[in-house]
Amino acid sequence: MTKQYRTTDAILKIDVNPAHATFGQIVASYEGNVDQYTETLQELSHSPACEVSANEEVPYPLDDPICGQLDLDFGSAANLFTTPAGTKVVGDLQKSGVYHVANAKTMSPGCGARS
Repeated sequence: MTKQYRTTDAILKIDVNPAHATFGQIVASYEGNVDQYTETLQELSHSPACEVSANEEVPYPLDDPICGQLDLDFGSAANLFTTPAGTKVVGDLQKSGVYHVANAKTMSPGCGARS
């Protein structure tokens, strides 16, 4: 699996309490699916429909990102809700088509312990 920086394509937990020393900082995150290139899409990027940019200063493959890269970031704000068991969770739909759910307190996957 491809690795990327831990807060890229992630749901972020930011401290919004001005009384905390960590106010305004990312205090936890949940990693979603990684943006990646696939062989099939790389082949597609060489087709006439995906002609590269005429700008020589833009290096390959950055000159044709639409045709060769899966854009899998989160496209909207996350949802905060409470499960029937009383656990506060955060969820968000990633462009990969996967709805991710994490424990709002720990940012660990799923609904885990009560918070």
